[in-house]
Order: sequence, then structure tokens, then C-alpha cells
Amino acid sequence: MTPEKKPSNDSLIDEQVPQDAPEQDFSYEEAIKRLEEIVTMLERGDAPLEQSMTLFREGIALADRCANMLLQMKEELTILVGEDGSEAALDMKEISD
Repeated sequence: MTPEKKPSNDSLIDEQVPQDAPEQDFSYEEAIKRLEEIVTMLERGDAPLEQSMTLFREGIALADRCANMLLQMKEELTILVGEDGSEAALDMKEISD
């Protein structure tokens, strides 16, 4: 008699990890939400090693993307407002680039 196999969460995890997720055009908020989901899944610790690595890679890509989005927004705000927060003279060529 063979021991009963416990149900696995692998299928649930597989469904939640799109293979092309880092390349998708997420908004900042969507990327943060997905990153939080990944952190939760990794913290649970019930994913197999390969799946954990896939989640980790996706999380790193999303974190990098979010950091780049924030940096870009900061640069745009600096152009619009100026370093010290005062209104800056706008050059429309700079804004459209």
C-alpha cells in the first residue's frame, strides 16, 4: 500500500505566475500589487525550488521596473517643478522627449 500523496499548491502557484509577466506593460500600481503577491508566495515557503526561483526572478524584474518608473517620474517632476520645488521655466522640447 502506497502512502497517500498530499495535495500540492503547485497548480495554484503555476496559475498565478505568468511566464512573461516582467515583459507585460504593467502600471506602477499593478507591478507593486504583483510584487506583493510574489513576496507573499515566497514567504509562505510552500513552492518548489524551481517555482520559487521563477517567482524570485519575476520579483526582481518587477522591482527594477518600479524603481525605473519612479526615477523617470522624479526626473519629469524635476523638469516641471525644479530642484527646489519652485516653478521652473518649461522648454516644451524637454517635456516631449
